[in-house]
Amino acid sequence: MIYPINIFSPAPTGGIRPFIVFMALEPKFNIGKAESWKDAFGVRVPVGAFVLPFPNGGLIDSVTHNYSSENPIAKMALETGLGSALNSDLAAYATGLVPDPMMTNIYKGTGPRTWSGSWQIVPQSMGESIAVALLIAKLKKWAAPDRKGSDKVGVLVQPHNWKIVFGNPAIQLAMNFNDMALTSYSIDYFAQGFASTYKDMMPKQISLTMNFQEFGIKYRSDW
Repeated sequence: MIYPINIFSPAPTGGIRPFIVFMALEPKFNIGKAESWKDAFGVRVPVGAFVLPFPNGGLIDSVTHNYSSENPIAKMALETGLGSALNSDLAAYATGLVPDPMMTNIYKGTGPRTWSGSWQIVPQSMGESIAVALLIAKLKKWAAPDRKGSDKVGVLVQPHNWKIVFGNPAIQLAMNFNDMALTSYSIDYFAQGFASTYKDMMPKQISLTMNFQEFGIKYRSDW
């Protein structure tokens, strides 16, 4: 599924319009051929894909590093009798002095990257309306968990992973996403603020937002 359907036709500048491929991947066990336990989880079977233009509102790449402001040496001293005495309210009242905490930032780890994209979808033809309807249907199917088991007892199978590929090679190199989890999405079928449809009952404007989180983190060697 492609929106808009003319995304691969030459743009007025003579080049292809910027696009993003969203490929759904089903994780599979590969115990029979795996040489290690890690390899058993390395198989991802493509189940389908859809194409959208670059999102509205920019393209943000962000990373969060977790730090804690503390002083391990001072913390150790406070656990001793001397440190506790110097840090007591009585000592502070008598001397007007308290230990200098000498705070520093202690690295606590790095969180996975998150990425969000929003699109204003305005079908321009019957064919494009059909493509948009199929795109939304496939998105919902691939983003949903599966269920296995009986009617009363069962287990959930995780939704598909996603591979996001940017049509712009420079942007693809800069973003370089691992597999992504689609953590949430929202669809506003009447983004204009009122119910407005074409004769085929397809909404005239649909707002789509998708929120992703990367599997794992990026290391220096990845860049």
